[in-house]
Amino acid sequence: MKKIGIIALALFIQHVSGQTNRFVYQVTMKPDAENKPTIKTENAYLDISPEKSVFYSENKMKRDSVMQKAFQGGGGRVSISRDVMEGLRTNINYSVEKDKTNQKLF
Repeated sequence: MKKIGIIALALFIQHVSGQTNRFVYQVTMKPDAENKPTIKTENAYLDISPEKSVFYSENKMKRDSVMQKAFQGGGGRVSISRDVMEGLRTNINYSVEKDKTNQKLF
């Protein structure tokens, strides 16, 4: 009985340590150095797992999801609302991915 308890505890710890943590950041930026009063604010995510960490824009993720759904359900024809896509424009046009095992950035 004691062995079963130890095995159950080990499996629980492994399950908990294998989780991905997501942190949400509110990024505020001035995209144009000439036009100082212009300030853009956007949410960004930092996903951290035991193998890697990824930083990316919330709007980029939503935009990719909309496009993926349109391509999957389109049957060859793709129709995406221009207004929806305009609302998902992002000022963070990059993502940062770090492989923790090799300590390399992508």
